[in-house]
Amino acid sequence: MKNKFIENELWYLSISGAFQRNSVYAKNIDDKSGKKKEAFKVKLRANVIEIIKRYEVFVSDEDHVDNILEIIAFNKDEILTNGKLTFGTAQKLLNLYLKYIWCTDRLAHMPPHCPVDSVILKKSKQYKSRRWTQLNCKDDYMLCITDLREQASYDNLHLAEWELAVFNNR
Repeated sequence: MKNKFIENELWYLSISGAFQRNSVYAKNIDDKSGKKKEAFKVKLRANVIEIIKRYEVFVSDEDHVDNILEIIAFNKDEILTNGKLTFGTAQKLLNLYLKYIWCTDRLAHMPPHCPVDSVILKKSKQYKSRRWTQLNCKDDYMLCITDLREQASYDNLHLAEWELAVFNNR
């Protein structure tokens, strides 16, 4: 019962963080009851939970980016802006969920990346003025990750550890 509660809270925090400050849902959708949004979130969660199982072993940058792209491809829906999640939203959702389960000792390995958001981008050398919600492709995302890794290397930290330090000191 406690584990289910924690898992639900971690998911709620992840989806809230990924969907905030972001036009995820299409305007003018007919969903007064919220059932369409809820059904979408249930499908999305099931997809992310399946993807998370792949992180029981080391996951390369390429595989991690493929997982982000899979979230986008698998979760197309008419209730979403342009019918799909943006790259920025999908990366934040996956990276945030990985961070939370790693920090609660539910993940065997450190996440390969960190959630790219405004707090972290402000620490970037080249992307300070970039908005995470406007990350639209894997190439832009990986340029940010490379720059952030360089910042982390100054502190001799893995990117995930560095992000925790930055986030805790904000």
